[in-house]
Order: sequence, then structure tokens, then C-alpha cells
Amino acid sequence: MLAVLATVASLLLPQQPTNPAAIARSPQQRFVDFSADLDRVDVVVAIGALGKGREGRREKIDDGKLGGGGSVIEVSGTQYFKATVTTPIEVRKALVGTAPARPTLQFELQIARMPDGKERRQLRDAAGTPIGDGLIGLFVLAPEPKGKHLRLLHVIAYDPKVDVQGEAGFGDFVRDVVAVNRHIAALRAALVAVDEAKDDAARTAARKALQELVDRRPEMLRTDDDALLSSFVAPLEERARKRLAG
Repeated sequence: MLAVLATVASLLLPQQPTNPAAIARSPQQRFVDFSADLDRVDVVVAIGALGKGREGRREKIDDGKLGGGGSVIEVSGTQYFKATVTTPIEVRKALVGTAPARPTLQFELQIARMPDGKERRQLRDAAGTPIGDGLIGLFVLAPEPKGKHLRLLHVIAYDPKVDVQGEAGFGDFVRDVVAVNRHIAALRAALVAVDEAKDDAARTAARKALQELVDRRPEMLRTDDDALLSSFVAPLEERARKRLAG
């Protein structure tokens, strides 16, 4: 009976493609807020592709899961492990910062060994992002405090089923994501500047800068991505308008 249930469950689960991608479909679902990371002078945001990873020693874990966010699946008999992976990354286009020559990444990976012996790999993050050799995506990276590798902070995976315009369309989408994150970071900084102004002159300059940001939204490369502005920028704009009106 358990074998039958495991077989049915394996049929219901999506098969991991060569370039695994997240389940999310809409721009809002795929969006990642890394605006706070843009305060770091050493952050790198780049379009790239993972090379062949080298997996470290596996350690069995009890808190593993298949998927993440609102899409978690439980399959009886699945064993979970974690391991540190080191992999080269081909940086195709740096959108923020400068990537080092021949960069390598390190990140913690979850491996789920299914009852039929097959294995599924995903990041140990809240979203349970599927990841593997050859993955194309937008990578948010930062140097490790100690060591020569870059640390993977966030990733948005290229998905041929969603990115129907190919890698060029995906490139436009992630450029819009970067533009929205930059605008969010600028709005937050401008709000802080208004609050922390020490005198009338500084307060006037800060309010002027904030007003300019409210009046000048970034222009999206794709019309579908205007929804990112409505979902993630509009709330900050409303706060800014209230601050300016006060």
C-alpha cells in the first residue's frame, strides 16, 4: 500500500527539469525584494548560469520539506539531507556591482531522497527554490565574510514555461525587478532622510528629493511588470505622500 501511495505521489509531483524553476508564475509571485541588500557596497546582482556543483558531506535533517511558501508537498518515506555546495557561476551580465573574475558560489542545499530512490534538490530558503547544475537566473550575491567564495542571497530562476519570450524576455523581466528594488531602496532612504533632517534647509532638501521619487516612477521594460509597481512600490509612495502632506 505504501509503495502504491509513493508511486501516485511521485506522479503528482513535477519532474525537476535540467534548468529547475520555481512554481510561481505571475511577476508578483516571482518578485524578490532584495532592496535592503542594495545598501551593501559589495553586493552583486547578475544574470548568469550555474556550472557543475561540488557537493560537500551530507547531513540528515528532520525538518526537510518538498517545495516552500504555499506549495509544500509531503511524501511518506522521503529522507532529507543538507549539504554545502560549491559551484562556479558564469556571469553573463552584472546589473548591480562588479563580479570578480571566475567567481564561485557556496550555498546550503536540501536533498530529498524519494521512496523510489530519485533525488530532488532545492535551496534551504523559505521559498524552497529548486536549483541545480545549469540553472539560468538572476543571482543576488555577496562575498563571504571569510573565504574566497560568493554567498547566494537570492535567486530568480529562468523558466521556459513561464518565460515564453526566451532568455531575452527573462532578461527584461529581471531588469524590471532590479529597477523596482532600486526604487524601493531609494524611497526608504528618502523617507529616513526626511525624518532625520536636522534643520530647515536639510528638511527642505530631503522633502524635495522624496517628492521627486514619488513623481518619477521607473519605467518598466515589460507592460506586465507594471503590476510590480502597484504591488511593491505603491505602499511606500502612499507613506511618502502622507509624510509630505504633514
